[in-house]
Amino acid sequence: MGYPGGFLHPWEHAAHGAIREVAEETGLQVRLTELLSQELAFPHCGQVLATWKASSRQHGDAQASWMPRERWQALVRGEDCPLCAELAAPDRANPHGFPVAELGISRLRLAANQAVPGYCILICRRHVREPYELPLDEQVHYWQDLMRAGRAIDKVFEPVKLNFQILGNLVPHLHTHLVPRFYGDSAPARPLDPSRATRLASPAAAAAVVQRLRADLEPL
Repeated sequence: MGYPGGFLHPWEHAAHGAIREVAEETGLQVRLTELLSQELAFPHCGQVLATWKASSRQHGDAQASWMPRERWQALVRGEDCPLCAELAAPDRANPHGFPVAELGISRLRLAANQAVPGYCILICRRHVREPYELPLDEQVHYWQDLMRAGRAIDKVFEPVKLNFQILGNLVPHLHTHLVPRFYGDSAPARPLDPSRATRLASPAAAAAVVQRLRADLEPL
């Protein structure tokens, strides 16, 4: 007897990936109760990025060890960077998101997992680890892109707050998670992890959201 399996996408939490793979391969909607362990790797680079060990039944409590230092340094240099590969491909819908717009120096995408309505990711087209590594004019352009994206999300979804999360601890390529916050959500005093729950947007629902976001992206 075989088991469902597959690969995680660049921004995807292990729990989200496991639920998605089961749905894709069996048609079943399941709930994750325990994460035992995992290895994170990207097929085009053929290397393990991190190994996770978990004993808790809450998948968000899993602790990751750092990837090998040489692998991290290669990613910082842009070698086999999954976000560079994403940017080099045509901007179309894929299992982890939907295209919204090409902005000044970045690409805005609506995340496939819409457990947090309006969750988007802004990816800088230049490979840098931190925003201050951009040339000064591109620092300004990236900030403008971020503000345009934030205003559009705010208009469409009317959150009480919008979190701009620049992480990159697994993929050190400048990108920002734009996470709308709604009154009464599960993390009032801390950042909200959009992957702690899974609600995959249908293509029709995503297309409607993308159309509204595009309409509200203010020109420079």
